[in-house]
Amino acid sequence: MGLIDGWPPFYPEFRTGPMIGSVIFPYVIVIVAVGLAFLALAPGIRGKFQRLRYCIQVSVAVIVGGIIIVCAHGQQWDMASIRTLTAYKARSAALILADISV
Repeated sequence: MGLIDGWPPFYPEFRTGPMIGSVIFPYVIVIVAVGLAFLALAPGIRGKFQRLRYCIQVSVAVIVGGIIIVCAHGQQWDMASIRTLTAYKARSAALILADISV
């Protein structure tokens, strides 16, 4: 059996992962809901200048809060790496330079 259009004949195409992680998705939904709730209440604020000021103020606060929450609870917050000198074997004087990643 040969290749069909550059792919093996009995294997499906590679699928890409989702654009947004399933862990972050609920946070994004909550942030969008809070923003939309404020926009629904914004027409009740008196005065055009005050309404504009409060819309900008709350929009910036929701965006900054959302960025902080998503960054703190994202998928890569628990990743780390370090380069260190460590013993080659137990009870050995030989040292190696090791890259340790989690």
